[in-house]
Amino acid sequence: MIWSNLTDEQRKDIESKVRVAVRGVGMPITTTRWAYVDGLQQWQLLIATTWIDQKGRETTNRALTDALRKANIDAPMNG
Repeated sequence: MIWSNLTDEQRKDIESKVRVAVRGVGMPITTTRWAYVDGLQQWQLLIATTWIDQKGRETTNRALTDALRKANIDAPMNG
């Protein structure tokens, strides 16, 4: 899926699927929000989690990538 021209409905659907996938690996989500990045010309879903402080960025990004792959969510990653 190309993330440059997502509709509101598509963003809500993706966010819901991502939340389920991330919770499935036990990662707590503090908050999520969408941001459009002009330089990349695409939408990004920002995910805040306490795992960054507890487990580190590399472990958190690996767990997030694995969770999205297992849930068949094709997402660009900029971690």
